[in-house]
Amino acid sequence: MLKMGVMNKHDSKKRKSNLTNVLLSKSSKVRTIPIYFAAPGSLEKDLAALSKQQRAWLQDTGWKSDKGAVSLLPGPDGQMGGIVLGLGAIRDKAEMALLIGQLARQVPAGAYHFHDDPPDAELSTISWLMGG
Repeated sequence: MLKMGVMNKHDSKKRKSNLTNVLLSKSSKVRTIPIYFAAPGSLEKDLAALSKQQRAWLQDTGWKSDKGAVSLLPGPDGQMGGIVLGLGAIRDKAEMALLIGQLARQVPAGAYHFHDDPPDAELSTISWLMGG
C-alpha cells in the first residue's frame, strides 16, 4: 500500500534513495485517506473494505464505476473517509495511471494512500505527483 504525502527530513534518511522517498511510510503517524479503485466487473470485491454506510452513500448518490468517476466518502467522524475512483473499461496500466494523475487534481489537499496498489505503482505515483 502506497501512502502519498509530504515527508520530513528525518523520515527520508531512513529509506533508500528512490521514487518511494516521496511517499509516506506505512507506519507514518500522519492520517491518510484511502483511495479505492472500482471496476464494473468487480465492484463487490473492490468495495468490500468500505463500511456499510459508505456503500449506502455510493448507492444513494447514484455513483457508477464509469472511467474517472469520483466519489468522496464520508467517514464516521465527519471527516473524509475515503475516495473511490471508477475505472470503467480501462485498457491498460498506463491508462489507469493517467486516471490517478487526473484524480490528484480533483481531490482536496491532504495525505492519501492507495488502499490496493495499482498495477504499476511507480507509474501511478509519478502520475499522481504530476497531476495527470
